[in-house]
Amino acid sequence: MALSQKLQEELREPFGRVMQAPDAIRRLSDSRPEFLAAVGDETILNLLANGIRPDLGVYDLRCKRQPITDDDAKIIVDASQGASVVQNPAGTITAHLKAAINERLLEGGGWIRVEGEDDLAALALMASMPDGAVLLYGQPGEGMVWVEVTPAIRNRAIDLVISVKAESQP
Repeated sequence: MALSQKLQEELREPFGRVMQAPDAIRRLSDSRPEFLAAVGDETILNLLANGIRPDLGVYDLRCKRQPITDDDAKIIVDASQGASVVQNPAGTITAHLKAAINERLLEGGGWIRVEGEDDLAALALMASMPDGAVLLYGQPGEGMVWVEVTPAIRNRAIDLVISVKAESQP
């Protein structure tokens, strides 16, 4: 089931500051947050290429809904040994994805490979991450979004998770 146009527009609004990858890398090099999560293959590849491993990474081996190159897939798969694998169709946040995120957060980090689509994983992460944690995710055609989790960010994410769930129910 497709999400409504209104909800799709809300989901396109960045939760934080949009920046180019070199600016995000420089900021991380200057001051690494206590907890860093990353969603999306391109975001993760940018971090890994600069020697930065996120504490928690969520990926689907796709970029803009197309498979990434074999070389890029090998980089991510090699870095993410022991990743949980969950099914998550486009336009949804499954209970399995939410459970995997919560498990990884309780364990202090790890990797989640999504079979399907990882795009909405950022919402589920923001709804669960602790205050002060940083999430980086891709904003198509614009760059990376840097989100420092606050109660206001978490509440906005929770509201959108509830809306996605309501609209993705048959």
